[in-house]
Order: sequence, then structure tokens, then C-alpha cells
Amino acid sequence: MEKYKRYKNKILIYKYIVMSKLSYIAEFKKNSLDKRTELNTQLKTKYPDRLGIIVSKRENSQAPDISKKKFLAPSDISMHQLIYIFRKRINLKESQGVFFFINNTLLLSSSGTLIGEIYNQYKEKDGFLYITYDVENTFGSLRDDHGWF
Repeated sequence: MEKYKRYKNKILIYKYIVMSKLSYIAEFKKNSLDKRTELNTQLKTKYPDRLGIIVSKRENSQAPDISKKKFLAPSDISMHQLIYIFRKRINLKESQGVFFFINNTLLLSSSGTLIGEIYNQYKEKDGFLYITYDVENTFGSLRDDHGWF
């Protein structure tokens, strides 16, 4: 009987760990639509030239976590500038590429596209733009973690 209790506790702990790994976007969306809309309205009143962006790591991703998950970005910065800021926040290696997803669809835009255009196209009813990210080794490098070159 004691073995069963220990086994049962392990299952409960496992379920707790799995359930607590919801993405930040899922956690944020647990708030009601009215509450999120009100928060966005307050931000727009205080910072009229900024856009509310919520960022989270893609589910089952090996990418590093980002420390800051809520951004107020000016509408006139380009995607290239946003990617640069983002890469600095998660300390990516130069051989890794970052990919943005909106509604589980890869965001393919030229680096000159303004974030305001993307925001206007993809923002949700509450006024926030939700972006998930993932990292992939894409560029290759002569240097690696094993001391080569």
C-alpha cells in the first residue's frame, strides 16, 4: 500500500509540473476579455504611441526563456529592430535563428516591415498582439561549445 501512495504522489507531482508549464500567453489569457481590454485601454491612454505585445516561448520549445514577456513597442520600429532587441533579451548564439509565430503560423515578413503594420493585421480583440517564438540552429558557425576553432 505504501508503494502505491508513493507512486500516486509522483503522478500528482508530475501532473502539477506539466499543468504549471502553461505558456505566459495562456496564463495572461486566463484573465477575462474585459479585464485585458481595460488594461490595454489604460496603456493606450498612458502611452498613446506604443503597442502592447505579449511574448511567450512556443510550447515544447528548447529555446531559452525571455525575462520580459510584456512589451510596449513603438509602432514605427521595424521587424529587424524588434528581432535585434529580442535576441539580446534571450542571449542567443550567433548560429541560432529566432522565429516568430502568430496564431501558430510562422510570421514571414521582410525585415523592413513596421511592427505597427503587423499589429494592425494580427492584434486580438483585447488590443494586444500575441507572439510566440522558437529558436533553431540555422546559420552554422566555426565556433562551437566543444572548443573547436
